Amino acid sequence: MAAIFLSQPWNFAEAKDMYVIKVPEECRTIKQAYETSLPGDTILVSAGEFTVEGGVVFRGNTKLVGQGADRTIIKVSAPGLMIDSCGQEPALNNIVIKDLAIVLEGGPVRVNWVNGFLLDRCVIISKDNSTGLWISSTVNAEIRNCTIANNGYGIFLWYEPIGLTVRSTILYNNKVGLVVGNPPVIADKRLWPEGEAEKVANRPRTGIELDLKYNVFWNHKDIRNYPRGEFDKFVDPKFSNPTKDDYSLKNNSPCIDAGDPDKRYNDPDGSRSDIGAFPSGGK
Repeated sequence: MAAIFLSQPWNFAEAKDMYVIKVPEECRTIKQAYETSLPGDTILVSAGEFTVEGGVVFRGNTKLVGQGADRTIIKVSAPGLMIDSCGQEPALNNIVIKDLAIVLEGGPVRVNWVNGFLLDRCVIISKDNSTGLWISSTVNAEIRNCTIANNGYGIFLWYEPIGLTVRSTILYNNKVGLVVGNPPVIADKRLWPEGEAEKVANRPRTGIELDLKYNVFWNHKDIRNYPRGEFDKFVDPKFSNPTKDDYSLKNNSPCIDAGDPDKRYNDPDGSRSDIGAFPSGGK
């Protein structure tokens, strides 16, 4: 599979809206909005709870933006939310999902063959213990200030190449927070010469590049097949009421003012970034 790294990483801050499609004011459903969108459009979803059938069609250079992860909730049925070029070139590029909660009811958020992907201030939770975010053949990707909770695997990485930055994100109560899968073996193992399939499955993942910093892991095994990043912590984030899916931070949370100190990641009030999807308000 050919590498799809950009010569210069995509700068999401430079992305310009071509047209804003409002849901439900202009399009009744998110799927309808995506099916009528053009590259460069923003799908702006109002506060409320929405249901999305699996198989939403994403266009390149498109944004899906809510009103905040505590206000815009998207429930996704099987097979999950698909952001997938299906191996076709050119790959989907520059997809942004921001300021909403995604509740999975039958499959992961699947990101495949994408060049430029940003998940920003979102919550991803699963109601059936499935994987939260499944990433394959995707580069120039960033997960920023998110909360990924109550999934089987929080983030699962599969086919190479993968280039992923994870910043100021909480992975909470997943079976495993982040998993770098063993190299996939193509076709039936019984068709391989003896021992050869095992050698392929155990080779190093040289095509996966991760940049992990200022993240919090809790109540699960944190990372499989990869070292924890610089300034990553294994500590209780002290959510307000996680049993009720309230992932805001209590006043004594160790995540407050503990995110990436780079000013690009500052909270809306200008203070140093908190870790997780919700800037602290104190509870």
